Amino acid sequence: MNQLEVGLASLAGIAALVGFLLSPKRTSPVTGKGLGAYAFVLLVVLAVASGLTTLGKGQEVLGHPILWATWLVSVPVMALLFLDRVREPAPSVHAGVAGLVLLFGAQMIEARPLALVAFGAVSALVAYGIQSLRPLGVFLLGGGLLAAIGELRSPEGSLWLLGPAVLTCLAVSLVVRESLANRVAAIWSWLAATASLALLAWIAFDRLGGGLVLFGVFSAGVAATPVLTLLTRESSGRDNALVLLLSVAALIGAAGWAFSLERGFGMAALLLGGTASAFVVRERLTIAAWGPVAALVVYRIFVETQVGGSVGVGLEAHYASIGFLLGLLLPALYHRLPGGLSWRSGLASLFVLLVTASIVLFLGQVGAVALLLASGVGAVLGALADPSGEDDSASRAYLLGGLVGAVAMVGTAIAPATVARTTRISLLVGTVLFGAIALFVIYYKGRLISEETKG
Repeated sequence: MNQLEVGLASLAGIAALVGFLLSPKRTSPVTGKGLGAYAFVLLVVLAVASGLTTLGKGQEVLGHPILWATWLVSVPVMALLFLDRVREPAPSVHAGVAGLVLLFGAQMIEARPLALVAFGAVSALVAYGIQSLRPLGVFLLGGGLLAAIGELRSPEGSLWLLGPAVLTCLAVSLVVRESLANRVAAIWSWLAATASLALLAWIAFDRLGGGLVLFGVFSAGVAATPVLTLLTRESSGRDNALVLLLSVAALIGAAGWAFSLERGFGMAALLLGGTASAFVVRERLTIAAWGPVAALVVYRIFVETQVGGSVGVGLEAHYASIGFLLGLLLPALYHRLPGGLSWRSGLASLFVLLVTASIVLFLGQVGAVALLLASGVGAVLGALADPSGEDDSASRAYLLGGLVGAVAMVGTAIAPATVARTTRISLLVGTVLFGAIALFVIYYKGRLISEETKG
């Protein structure tokens, strides 16, 4: 690691430590019930994810170190679960830890663009089932996408460092917000945090060679958040849902404008700027609105990593239509799966991974691209399914949109193009049977256990 990387790691670690010390202590102790069971299922999920990277051209495209980088995620996950028993979860801690994990993970996988996306996808998968871990998953997914685009734009440079650098800037700005939360009005603490985020991000973009234009796009993403927040706070019920859909349409339009800017770098900067500001403001629906943009960034990376920068697939309308419909439905379905610190949420994570991966292998390239594009919209539908839910539901929707898209993109890139149809059908049927058993265990068996506990 050079001096710049050591400096980023030190600043991220200090911000995470200060954020932890500033977070309020828990008034009531949190039991460790279910921690061991979840840890076991977490290891199974990571093992399955590691195994999927060996399919087809996985070793060639992703590289062998992706296995170690994937297992690296388990270290901060278990550490944060343990620390959350002592103090309330703080987004600043998650942002700092995400910067550290992405920095070291990228070193292990040599900052390969596709491996960075896979790393972010596994992080999202691990985090989505537990409420207190979802900010970590959002930060790792967004930072990984920006790092992947940076590596694509400048393979010989250090632009990939913008991913962990922006996460570190966010951690510092969240520490500013949390330190002022009980001393000044909320609007002033938000303005101070946003100003610190903009200043530190400008230094990072200038130091790493991102340029003034990219920083301007990043700032536009930061500025879009308060506008969306004001709109959603002024409405309620059905009007709130309508405002969310209109906001998503506006963000997709902005992402479309930034799609070709600096080979997709502009769109990734817009995404991370908006996501960072959304966590500063702490608005649930605003975070969810950025989910489709995350899917578009994944698609942009998919286009850039193909030969000649083109998808290069034929028109298979049947598979494309199935993939599009599944992309709309899967995140909303996954959104209904249980969360919490238990074996049921771990089994749900494994269910998400296997179902999505098997569908991608069955549909092929065209269906996977359609699945990828629709997954972001499906994530918003998942958030709309529970418009009065807790703050974590939006983060969960965001993670699922990026997760489904990332699995589709990675699976399409590494899987053999000529898998026998009988093999694909067998895989799909086996996954459907596993899904039926998993859902039975998650809901019916879980209900029996809860009833016995009450009795």
